[in-house]
Amino acid sequence: NSTSVGVALVNLVPTANNRGAEIRGVRTANIIAGRATFSEITITCPGLAYRLEMRYRRWLYSSLSTEARDVVQLSLPFDVVPAPPRLESVRWADTYTTVLFEFDRATNRGNMDLASDCSDFLSGIAKRDTNGKWIFHPICNAGTEGPTCEITRILGESFPPVCSWPEARTLKMDLGSNAQLLDDDFIFLKHDRAGPVQIRVEIDIEGKLLSSPVMDPPKTIGCNATHCPISPVGGYPVARNDKLTRVFLDMGAEI
Repeated sequence: NSTSVGVALVNLVPTANNRGAEIRGVRTANIIAGRATFSEITITCPGLAYRLEMRYRRWLYSSLSTEARDVVQLSLPFDVVPAPPRLESVRWADTYTTVLFEFDRATNRGNMDLASDCSDFLSGIAKRDTNGKWIFHPICNAGTEGPTCEITRILGESFPPVCSWPEARTLKMDLGSNAQLLDDDFIFLKHDRAGPVQIRVEIDIEGKLLSSPVMDPPKTIGCNATHCPISPVGGYPVARNDKLTRVFLDMGAEI
């Protein structure tokens, strides 16, 4: 049927597998050449063997617009995977020698080793120069130090810095000695879905492992090997540690 008359409606079929789940977004779509596209719907909870009920309704606003006149079709069963994790904050630990990357949920730890090379995870650092201009410093892979590898000095004299997971929601980066990273510098993550670090959310439901898509960091916009725009876009500012700030203020220091 290639009709362009009427609308399609979609809903979640309630079952024992999806109690508490909701379908959100625009659940109606116009029929165009026999097709309806639902591009803005999401299902709130992951689970197994969900089904959608799709209805074709020729008359939307008339006495003929009743469910009894709808043409109804059920989808095949499908699984709903978790949403990808989101990086909520990048901040100093209490020691100011470690940076913490804190995620909104427990992750699979990126399939990283107990202690890993941070260059697998990081793309670069943006810092202001003495004139207030943002300069982008790319991360160098281990063993490729050269003229463009200022990052060696920014993250400490021991390069690369070490990344590890104290728990599934927190990745920590231990800086080397004489690191030059400061409050409000921007850290950029690699935007590489096929890279060695694949940070996902994984849950087990009835013995079946459901994996989210890989976390997708914001893309670096406008930054290159020499400079960034007025304010870097796509990076995470390093937040100061409020606990240590209070300690310094109590000691009479100026922040």
